[in-house]
Formats: sequence, structure tokens, C-alpha cells
Amino acid sequence: LIGHRGYGPTHILGMDDSMNLSFPENSLPAFAKALDSGADGIEADVWLTKDRVPVIIHDQQVSLHVVGRAESPGSILDLRDMTLEELKQQDIGGGNTVPTLAELLELRHRYAGQDVIVNLDVKDPSAVVPIMDVLRQEGTDFHGLVVSSYQWDILRSFRKQSDDLSL
Repeated sequence: LIGHRGYGPTHILGMDDSMNLSFPENSLPAFAKALDSGADGIEADVWLTKDRVPVIIHDQQVSLHVVGRAESPGSILDLRDMTLEELKQQDIGGGNTVPTLAELLELRHRYAGQDVIVNLDVKDPSAVVPIMDVLRQEGTDFHGLVVSSYQWDILRSFRKQSDDLSL
């Protein structure tokens, strides 16, 4: 059982800000809630900020995930134009911010006794090396870590980086 983007809810265009957003998709509370609720693992989308920091967010259009921004004309926020510092100023629901890959790996360590599966869905070929840098810096155990992508070239690039990583 894999918590897709965590526990939920996924963002709904036109969502009223007053709705309960305690577990917005791809947030640390959503991932923790999924694991606390019995999920064997989680799936998370990984992209890069302008300053090349791997972060956990569904797509590059940040506006779709920021409370009150999706339906505001002229309020498009694009991840490619934002530094991590700028991104961390955005509320994705319930006061939560977009987590970094390093923060997700820290959360995984809290569940070390549960043999948690973490599926990283990568859509940006330029993210391979920065993701591997974070995995190596964090001393990440590749057991239970899976990289997935719709792009074969991304998977080939990860394989060149490590034979131990599950794809």
C-alpha cells in the first residue's frame, strides 16, 4: 500500500481556503499520516528549484499548490523561477511548505523500524545528479528506495549513478 503524494487531499482547482488542509499532497504531514495509517510506503514527485535544490512537489507550476493562488489571474508561480527560500514562503495548506528531498529523507528515518518504501517520481532529467547528491550526502540506505519515471533516459541516468538503486 503506497500513499500517493502522501495522505491527501490533492489540490482541487477553486478549493476554498477555509477547507481543512491538514494533509496537503506532497507535504511532510501527509507522508507521516500515510505511514501512521498503515501505508507500506509513499510516492513523492521530485523537482528542482531555481537554485537546484530537489524539492517534493507535483509539478513545476507552484501556483496550483499554493493556497489561494491557483484561481488568481496573473499569479502564476513557476518552480524554475523560484529559489528554495522563495518557495519556502508559500503556504501549500495548513501552514505547510514544500519540503525538500532532504526533509523527506529525515522523515523516513523516523520510520526506520517499519522498512518504509519511498518511490521518487522524477520528471526532470536535470534533477538526476542533484537528487543523487542529496541521497549520498544524507547517507541514504537505498533499501526500499525506488526511482520511477515515464522517461527512460532519466532511469538510464540514475542507473549510471548507482547499480544499487531500484528503478
